[in-house]
Amino acid sequence: MNSRVLISAILSLSFVANPIIAAEFDLSIDDDIRRNYNPNKLVEDMNLPPLPDIEKDIQQAKAAQTKPAKQQAKPVTTPKTQTNTKPNTAAQKAPEKIDDITKSTPLNIKADYNNYQTTNPEQSYAKIKKGTKIKMVSKYDISDRTPKGSRLAFISTYPVTTSCFTIPKGSLFIGEIINSHKPQISGNGGLLTIKITGVLVNNQILPINADVIKTNKRKVFRNNIKGNRKFMANTGKSIKPSAKFSKKMFKASKKCVKKGGFNILLSPFPAALGIVAVAGNTAISPAISLFKKGDGIKLPKGTVFQVKLTQDMYIYK
Repeated sequence: MNSRVLISAILSLSFVANPIIAAEFDLSIDDDIRRNYNPNKLVEDMNLPPLPDIEKDIQQAKAAQTKPAKQQAKPVTTPKTQTNTKPNTAAQKAPEKIDDITKSTPLNIKADYNNYQTTNPEQSYAKIKKGTKIKMVSKYDISDRTPKGSRLAFISTYPVTTSCFTIPKGSLFIGEIINSHKPQISGNGGLLTIKITGVLVNNQILPINADVIKTNKRKVFRNNIKGNRKFMANTGKSIKPSAKFSKKMFKASKKCVKKGGFNILLSPFPAALGIVAVAGNTAISPAISLFKKGDGIKLPKGTVFQVKLTQDMYIYK
């Protein structure tokens, strides 16, 4: 009887003590992890490019526009036929937050900003037509490693003029990367798709919709900046080792012929071996090229971009 009581007491103590020991063990492991593990080291080891911080550029551009300067625009003339209806303040007031502008879809600016551009155009005093081309330079390095959704800053290199308003040279344009990927297998190069979504005018960010058509005089089709596809080039590189081996075999055959005698009978074999190597390598080189990548995209700071408006832009009073 006493032995049974003793055994039951030991078992009950073990059930109570085990969770406590386990808790202490787990906590000690957590303390070791906190002391020895640096969670920021993983991000540092990835060597990702830093994201452009354009908020500082926006504030500097706004400060520059608030300084008194010589008036570049022509005097505004009000049409006599204008009615005395109350102005639509929602259409007149430009959006002040860049975050909303840069959340555009890949093909169209958000509906509310689209309405801002097209609602009550008679209240606007300047219109920049669809198809207008604008030259600008980038303020940051851009590559196919720049993440999708990153905001970019550009500076115009020429003024954009209308009959009664001018966007001066040196104006700040806002862009966004809406698609990007690194070079891929099968010889595909990197990809960058950039949408220009805003411009700072009169200390306000006005929405625009523009696509990139040139980078450093290189044409861009369908707003897709692509790295060179290298499938055929990689195929040619895969054949080079067998071509070098074949030359050595042909030289060996020539030496056998020069030596004469029994060596003449052996001379065809090295040449035949070289031909077989070239034929086999040529047959498998396309398959080898499927596992090789194309060229990446690197657009350094100061790269010249030419963009084209895909929608009319209205500037309101």
